[in-house]
Amino acid sequence: MEDEAVVAADSGLASPPADSRMTKQMEAMLLSLPDELLSCCCEKMEMGSLIAMESTCRRLREQVSTDTLAWRQAVRTKWGKAYNNEILDASAVIAGGWKKLFAEKYEPERRQAAYVSPTRSEVAAILDVIKGQGPTLPRNKSAPGTPPSPPYGTSPVSVSIPMSTEEDGRSLLSIVCCVDGSSSVTEEDFWAMKDFLRSLVCSLCETHPTALFSLLQFNQTVKRELPALIPVGPAAKVAVQTMKQLMGSTDIEKPLATAASILASGEETGGQGGDKVILLLSDGQTHMEELAKSEAQVRKAAETSGARFYALGVGRDVDEDGLRRVAAGTLLPGRSHLQPMQQGAYFTLRRHRARR
Repeated sequence: MEDEAVVAADSGLASPPADSRMTKQMEAMLLSLPDELLSCCCEKMEMGSLIAMESTCRRLREQVSTDTLAWRQAVRTKWGKAYNNEILDASAVIAGGWKKLFAEKYEPERRQAAYVSPTRSEVAAILDVIKGQGPTLPRNKSAPGTPPSPPYGTSPVSVSIPMSTEEDGRSLLSIVCCVDGSSSVTEEDFWAMKDFLRSLVCSLCETHPTALFSLLQFNQTVKRELPALIPVGPAAKVAVQTMKQLMGSTDIEKPLATAASILASGEETGGQGGDKVILLLSDGQTHMEELAKSEAQVRKAAETSGARFYALGVGRDVDEDGLRRVAAGTLLPGRSHLQPMQQGAYFTLRRHRARR
């Protein structure tokens, strides 16, 4: 028998090793599974195994590439508790799928970037939240003063505020942006805030060309980069582009009070009503007493004019908890029919990756 094995080996007819036969049998069993069962397998796999599986053959590559549940699970496993996790669903839609969103979010980590920032799709999702975009609410004939039914959709950002319009059809979306120009904000952070505002203005020009826009910069005082609410357009773009950092100390309460007065002023807004937004871009570096006063200002604006409020944090030492506390000022019992994201929220715009 040994001689026959030697002859078979010399003639190239040796039997494949047992491990090789077992591997081929397992591959055949795997490929014989229907797509539904393969999807269940993919959903439980770690990302390294998922990528390795994608490179084995055409069938598995197509399965992994098109498996929405697997990539959704991969994104949520890796970033589900990280910054801006509230907008993952909306970001995936904008990115064109969960796999593309994974690639967007993984790229900065692969480059070992020192700071984390929203991806292109996440920025677009944040802009949609600020603009109140999403599926329209169902119209009903409820009695005046009756809160509308909760909007459809499972994503916290797949809903919208009912936006009233004037007889001429002009959108009544009014946004006042408050930009932190104090010395605790670095040049890179200030540039990141301006870059986001440029994206906001361009997005408004496309989707809400008749929206009203105002720009404030603050340190211990408030500077009106735009004297009042103006129609979004070239003047707003120039104001953002030419804004120079003030430096100095920080007082967050003052610009919020100024923003609320601008929104509440009939003379400057051209009429009451409509969807109103206060946007704060800051590192939140101030004391607890001032944060409490800022929260009170936000709550007052929500109560008196129905303003929504969004804070975007920047900086190595951004006080995210403090800015979240200020944003929570818009969560009013009288607006319980709205999703929390509709009333106000905190988003990370730029912070150090090492921060926990």
